[in-house]
Order: sequence, then structure tokens, then C-alpha cells
Amino acid sequence: MAFGPVRTQQLDLYESLFRQSSSRPVKDVLELGCGTGRWLVALGGRGCRMTGVDIDDAALSLAREKCDQSRLPVRLVNEDLATWVPDDSYDAVIAPNNVLKWMRNRDLLRRCIAQSALALRPGGIALFDLTIEPTVWKSLDWGTEADMAEHAWVSRFQGPGISGEYRCFMSVPDAEEIQAPYVERFVCQDHGEQIVLEERTAWLLFTARQLAEWISETGSLGDAKFYERGKSVPVEIAIADLDREWRQCLIASRKQ
Repeated sequence: MAFGPVRTQQLDLYESLFRQSSSRPVKDVLELGCGTGRWLVALGGRGCRMTGVDIDDAALSLAREKCDQSRLPVRLVNEDLATWVPDDSYDAVIAPNNVLKWMRNRDLLRRCIAQSALALRPGGIALFDLTIEPTVWKSLDWGTEADMAEHAWVSRFQGPGISGEYRCFMSVPDAEEIQAPYVERFVCQDHGEQIVLEERTAWLLFTARQLAEWISETGSLGDAKFYERGKSVPVEIAIADLDREWRQCLIASRKQ
């Protein structure tokens, strides 16, 4: 509810990259960290056969409900991406909305990328949606309630009997731990009852060059290419440009 349905523009970009970067038709798609099923429903509605992996039972239950309501066949796998091993093969593996940022450390992130490569059929595409940080990390000193009120990204939502807002912000990066503290807060009115949910976690930090190296380490994925996230058609970004500023990107790499 906080994020709403996947926008048409985002879907158009994904499908454009499927056609441009994959050397095979993309029909079977695996989503890493599928959550409550926004992308399962969106791409399933465009004809893809969807499989979703997530660690959260409650989220998968909601995903199942959404897909059943939309009459979309979907396979759901309840596993932790930190230990997940693919048991099938796919034309595309996707990880939308910074899912891979939540891995606990860089070794687990690299492992997850390698498992994604194993899950791909020859010529298939891995498509990761990630925020890339420049070599020298910079951030406002967010962390107090005043900071959250002034700097947080806010999304408001409303549904039958429920309304509220979602706020998230990132604190000062810890260069030694290679992480940035990340806070998410939901404030909801659920049939008259106020509910506040807050999660304090951390995002992994890495540069575009580092991510490209980790993708190359798999030995089966080709060169990583970076694309503007906010476009409906692929617009490539040079790594040199990513070294200078924070940017949300789609990263595409084809299995050789």
C-alpha cells in the first residue's frame, strides 16, 4: 500500500531491457525478495510466468492472495536469500527496489549474485535495481526526529479502512562497516486504531565498479551495464558518472 502498483513506465523499461539484453525470449522470470507480490502481479499481467523467493511468510501469503485475485499462476518459495540455492532455471532473474541492499554483508551479496547466475538459462538476463553510491560517500547527518521530519522520503497511502504514511531515511554511512543505517516507519490508522511500525536496519554500501566486479566474478555473467531507473526506454549510464553522485540504477547482465 505504501508504494502502490508498479508504474507502467517501470514495466516498459524492464520489458525493453529483456528484449535488448537477453538473447532468448523472456517468459519465465524469478523475482528475488518478492515481498507482497507487486512485481509478480505486474509482470505476470504482461504474460510472464513468475516465481518469487522471500523469507517472510506473511508477505508471501499476501502475494499469493494478490496473484489468486488476479488469476495469475505463480510459484512462491519461502527461503532466505543468504542461503538460497535455485532449484529451477529461468529466462530472467530480477531484484527490484534495492532488495539486495538488505543482504547482511558483501560476501552474502556476492553469493546471491552467483546463485542468480546459476538460476539463469544461457542467454538469460539478470536485472538488479540498486542505488549506487559514489567512491566518496556523503550523506546528511540524519537520525533525530527533526531530521526525519525534514529529510525523510514520504509516501502516503489509503485503502479500505486503513490510511497512513510511510517514511524512510538513511543515516550517516559507516565507512568502516561499509553500511549505512536505514530507518523505515509506518504510521497507520487501521479501522480507527493507530499503529506505528518502525524497522532499523542497514544498507550495504558499494560503488558501481565494485558491483560490476562482483558480477564478473560469477564467471558466467557478461559485463554489467547500468541504466537510468526513471526512464521507460534504456538509457545507459557510464561508470565514471556513477562515481560522482548517488543514483538509482537498473543493472543488466546477460548469461554467456
